Amino acid sequence: MTACRWYDLGVAYWCERDDLFLRELKARAAQLALDLLVVEPVWVADVLRRQDEGAVRFGVLLDLASEIAAPADSFTRLAVAARQKGSRVVNDPIRAARFGHKGMAHLALQAAGLPVPYAILVPYSGVERRTLTELDVKGLGQPFFIKPCFGFAGMGVIGDARQIKDVHRAHTAFADAQYLLQRRVEVAELGGQPAYWRVIHAFGETLLCWWHPLTRHYTAVMQWQIQDYDLWPLFDIGERVAAVTGMGLFSIEVARTPTGHYTLIDYVNDQIDLRAKSFHADGVPDELVRYLARRIAEFAAQASRDQPLDRDSDHRQEVFLTVAERHRAGNRLSSGRDASSIV
Repeated sequence: MTACRWYDLGVAYWCERDDLFLRELKARAAQLALDLLVVEPVWVADVLRRQDEGAVRFGVLLDLASEIAAPADSFTRLAVAARQKGSRVVNDPIRAARFGHKGMAHLALQAAGLPVPYAILVPYSGVERRTLTELDVKGLGQPFFIKPCFGFAGMGVIGDARQIKDVHRAHTAFADAQYLLQRRVEVAELGGQPAYWRVIHAFGETLLCWWHPLTRHYTAVMQWQIQDYDLWPLFDIGERVAAVTGMGLFSIEVARTPTGHYTLIDYVNDQIDLRAKSFHADGVPDELVRYLARRIAEFAAQASRDQPLDRDSDHRQEVFLTVAERHRAGNRLSSGRDASSIV
């Protein structure tokens, strides 16, 4: 009988030589006495084989590497097999496949009453036969977006489409079976920058970053900005998307229009960006990467051992939890500006 090697936390990940997220995750896992295995591309096949043989088991598997639209992908197979063997997979591959599809996510979020732009779903095989109705033309406006339904990192996105045949341009850049045609939303300005955010939901907490849709650069959201710019609806949107999807870790893109309405632009990114700004100009603020790494380790500790977390330890990022807790309690921050605090 094959002995089984238990890991409290497995991380399927495309590693870099010097990675702030992994360093922070390993440090927090060690402090929590977690057995951690980072599954890199070079040995994913071996881990998959050993898992199939019953020689490896995960309490929690964090999937940051699978291709949800490719069932034969080794990382996808690892996530599916881990789920079948009782591991808690973040995110569940069934949910990731459903809500990672932009068309299906649009329909589910729209049905739940979340603010989404006008959009239609077009199979690539039907582009030549499909025409836009008068309602579609009015709803989409000019120009409009075309997005591959299983696209990622902006690949294949066309932002200046004016006719349905522009789907061919998107297909040339990113071949997919279906495409989402989506109305462009006018984005307001706040404090000299686009009113556009990456909203990250991590195991019950909602965290915010400014995100520039053209430069794709992140900027930390200050606590005073939440109060002064009334960004509280972003927390509500993040929580509602989590309730609809049932996913524990994801990001969404939300914009505010000049009339003050918040609208979801990019729906559910199940594998969040964890590249640190200190290594990548368009990366996530370092303090947020550190916090997420610690939060993931703490989630694994709780899930694997059902142990209470020491949320008041030195590893707690006070600025994140203070805002989230006050928001849940229905309070608001004081009017004083704390330029060193972010959410």
